[in-house]
Amino acid sequence: MHFEEQVPHPPGTNDFQFHRKQFFAERVGWFLMALYLAWALVGGFGEGWISQTEARNDGLSCAIDYGRFGRRDAPFTLRIRLRLDAPREELALELNRAFMDHVRIERTIPAYQTMAGDDDSVTLSFAVTPQKTEHSFIIEYKPLHVGTLHVAVQPDGAGEVAFNQFIYP
Repeated sequence: MHFEEQVPHPPGTNDFQFHRKQFFAERVGWFLMALYLAWALVGGFGEGWISQTEARNDGLSCAIDYGRFGRRDAPFTLRIRLRLDAPREELALELNRAFMDHVRIERTIPAYQTMAGDDDSVTLSFAVTPQKTEHSFIIEYKPLHVGTLHVAVQPDGAGEVAFNQFIYP
């Protein structure tokens, strides 16, 4: 004797249009997750080769290494390399006010001697080796806000270097 039993299927299990849409939605989701992971691996959310870059002024006398992307309250570093025509005993770096209002400076290497500010900028003065024409400075800071951070650095005797950083939450 042979018994056949009708087993009811849950609603929608034989709906092929639904299954095609579900299959397509799954593949789109997988693609978006893979894209997200690839963006993270190349440095789209912070450290990585796509994030680290360099900005120079027109005269190529000032170069700044910086990260394009970062997170709020995470440490950032500006590495400034400056080549002057003549040696000096003191050098000033002028930073735009919008940058200074949206970050907390943790330290500078070498340490600055004085800081002076006005409505548009803040000037950091450094004592440098008088015999040298090439100098390097490091400014370590933490962004305080999310969004685009505009940075403009104007060294004494060199053209302005300006760039943007994007700060994630």
